[in-house]
Amino acid sequence: CECQHLSVFAGGFFVPPNTVNFLADAALFLTVASNPVVVSMTGILWFGYIIVMIFAWRVDRKNARKAVIYVVRPSQPMPYCYMVSIMTGWRRGAGTTSDVMLRLLGAKRSSEWMRIPNIGGNLFSTGAEEWFAIGAEAPLGMVTRILIGHNCSGSPSW
Repeated sequence: CECQHLSVFAGGFFVPPNTVNFLADAALFLTVASNPVVVSMTGILWFGYIIVMIFAWRVDRKNARKAVIYVVRPSQPMPYCYMVSIMTGWRRGAGTTSDVMLRLLGAKRSSEWMRIPNIGGNLFSTGAEEWFAIGAEAPLGMVTRILIGHNCSGSPSW
């Protein structure tokens, strides 16, 4: 390109290549033990990294077990299905062991109250996100509101 305009487009720079000398680098690695601060900081960083990786691996395994979609009312055939996500907060005591009641209100009609049994008491624990397939006999239209409550059968913190 031959340009008469001297701007950023016409400018350039050259970075000389760095030569790699493997013998000199190996000799530098042997002197690492002479500085205990470098060795201790490197060890602390590796130890911290391994601890964080173990913690993340355990959380991933726990979350993979929770990746379930529960079907509400599986005994009756329902031609229309709606996906609902219920999330509880992270604040202490945000969960409940009660059975949860749910009703969808749409633009055309409303669903019936549906009971979501909390079997085992850990379905709606603190910080949980649960997904449910809610069946309806007729189309509800655009869902405008969701009514949610519980039946006070357990420890309703919310």
